[in-house]
Amino acid sequence: MHRVRSGLERGAHVLAGVEVGRDLDGRICRARVQGAAVVGRDDRDGRQSFLAARAEDPQRDLAAVRHQDPVHAVSVASVGELDGKVAIVTGASRGIGAAVARALAAEGVRLGLGSRSGDDLGLNAVARRVDVRKRADLDRLVSDTVDTFGRLDILVANAGVGAYGPFLELSEAHVDEMIDVNLKGTIHAVRAALPQLLERGEGDIVAIASVAGLRAFPHESVYNASKFGQVGFIRSLDHELRERGIRCTCIAPGGVATDFALGEGRGRSEDVLTGMLTAEEVADVVVFALTRPRGMRILTTSFRPMTEDSWG
Repeated sequence: MHRVRSGLERGAHVLAGVEVGRDLDGRICRARVQGAAVVGRDDRDGRQSFLAARAEDPQRDLAAVRHQDPVHAVSVASVGELDGKVAIVTGASRGIGAAVARALAAEGVRLGLGSRSGDDLGLNAVARRVDVRKRADLDRLVSDTVDTFGRLDILVANAGVGAYGPFLELSEAHVDEMIDVNLKGTIHAVRAALPQLLERGEGDIVAIASVAGLRAFPHESVYNASKFGQVGFIRSLDHELRERGIRCTCIAPGGVATDFALGEGRGRSEDVLTGMLTAEEVADVVVFALTRPRGMRILTTSFRPMTEDSWG
């Protein structure tokens, strides 16, 4: 067993031969020890420690870690499950999309990133300017990603917009943009990526939805409609694609502390963001869903900060 003890910053580091993908401010950290994984944390003495499994027999060592420290060990279903895979992430330049891209890169995933800025986030990814309302942009992103890496395994449809307020006060432009980006943008992204996934005989489609796709809120009528549509689309695809090896998952977080949370029609004070989820926490749930054994799938997962009311 290999123990690493150090205070860590966000980002990739190499410490005592262990490549640490990220440290979520003291929460779960994933890493690789020559292809294995950090599976837990022990901070009982007030310092950060990471328990890692060696690569020779990672499943055996993971079991040993859990036996040694069952309280602090974090179960990892498939060591190295994502290493070497290829993912496309839309809306990747900031917020949840950027956090997902960085989390996947830390797992060894090669990336095709689509955003209106075309930023590669310093990840040496295929990065293209993409407006998800334009099918041709998405086709080009998929084509360029596959040409570069030779395959496609994962689509994360993250691009989204929001405008809020009484229904009759929403402009037609706002209505069109929310439907075209949130719902039709997801549909266009799946149309572009799905043939590649079907050709491989397995893959993952992950839509970053919202609790607003599961519950209606006042002054969010069209945003609700776009997100309910997105969730319904992905749930229907699950029925259609499950037997062809494609897992379809909706990630439906509550409030997330990004610029999106200060969207059109909402308060601009950053006090609004207090107590919300972080983009990195959402990204961690995406990685969790993608690293489940291929024999299981997560359909829709919703989670909220402790400061946000539950419902239903």
